[in-house]
Amino acid sequence: TGGRLRMTGGSIYNNAAATGAGMGIWNDAGAGNPSTFTMTGGEISNNTANATGGGIRSRGRAEINSVIVTIGESASISRNSAQTGGGVYNEKYSTFRMEGGVISNNSSTWSNASRGGGGVYNEGSFSLTDGTISGNDTATDGGGVLNGGGTFTMTGGQLVDNGKTATGAGGGIYVIDNVENGKTGFIMTGGTIQGNGNALLTYGGGVYITTDAFADISGGTISGNIAGIGDGVYLAIQSKTLTLSASPAILDEVYLAVEKLIYVDSPFTPPMPIPVGTPAWAAGVDIVKYNSGAAPASDLSKFRMVNPALSLRKDMITPDDSVFELNTPSYSNIYFVNNAGTGNGKSPGAPCTLAAAYQSMADTGGTVFIVGGINVAANWTLSSTSFNNGTTTYSISDGNHVDIYRFAKLDGSDTLSRETGLVFTTASYTDTLFTAASGGTLSLSNIVIDGHSR
Repeated sequence: TGGRLRMTGGSIYNNAAATGAGMGIWNDAGAGNPSTFTMTGGEISNNTANATGGGIRSRGRAEINSVIVTIGESASISRNSAQTGGGVYNEKYSTFRMEGGVISNNSSTWSNASRGGGGVYNEGSFSLTDGTISGNDTATDGGGVLNGGGTFTMTGGQLVDNGKTATGAGGGIYVIDNVENGKTGFIMTGGTIQGNGNALLTYGGGVYITTDAFADISGGTISGNIAGIGDGVYLAIQSKTLTLSASPAILDEVYLAVEKLIYVDSPFTPPMPIPVGTPAWAAGVDIVKYNSGAAPASDLSKFRMVNPALSLRKDMITPDDSVFELNTPSYSNIYFVNNAGTGNGKSPGAPCTLAAAYQSMADTGGTVFIVGGINVAANWTLSSTSFNNGTTTYSISDGNHVDIYRFAKLDGSDTLSRETGLVFTTASYTDTLFTAASGGTLSLSNIVIDGHSR
């Protein structure tokens, strides 16, 4: 209680304990006499905790700041493991300040949902102003960070290349109110979230926001992350709010669960349109709401629906001039195809052949949705500008191209469809897009084939 420790070099390694295997910082007396640990060099590595905090566990009592941990410069917390918080477990009433250094290649081993945190598990106050959280992993949720209470604030630094084998959610950071304090959130004003997640991660390659948690993003960059749904940010149905303001560079999809929407605080000047995904298809579903009043019509260009059949418009249903809502889906230059292909291709229920789609888009290019899969029984050559089915070549005019997506099956009996229109289900996520039958070959070049359901 009230102790102070400074580490400027050396190593704390190969230790084992139930909790805080590398370092335990405790204060049972409260914030009046805080315990502090400052690390500017050396490493805490290869330690193993059976429960929490493989590298460091900080535990305060009664008030925030009863324990203060600061790392910076060349400090390294690496290759530690625990069930929860492989590198760091920062408990309620504790403050962790990362001003430099690295938290890298740590792992969480617990298979229970929402209790992972390969690099960091936070219930208190964690601020990342510089340094790197990278290469951490978990069996389930929160490859880099699991923010289970309190606030994780990112004003700089990097959260990169985490959650490469995680199968739950939140490759970079998973945010949930596990301590039921009503103040759990993620605040990002700067820094980089990049290269987190993997194709088997279910939701939120970069950021996953769920039960009673919020996210405020006003700066920094979110790019190059990957997940089954919501490569950049996934806002779950149980979450509170996602608020965007100022100038965040979000290159990856922001996916909104049913009835969730993006709130905007002005001024809002993102350097590029925010890509938005949603399970809804019906016109009139709210997607964006401005907190400060009317949504400028010019701001429609600041958002881009990932599904090319969807677009946004000023609210016409309520009407509410602070809201952007889904427009009526447009199937212009969009064709639905399958193996049989007996329809005109203009709706999921009347798919045409791939040849017919390319022929129809010869002068314009466009988008193909594969409904259920296609068997290749001849020697096919497929690119973004041409298709040869073994007998005929169908070419797209100069300057135009074709993209191909999987189209998820629609379930009209789904209870959500009564509120939001037709919705996607997971029923077709495992459909094979192309299957080469006996004697068939498929040659691909310069073509985007996206297996994510749209």
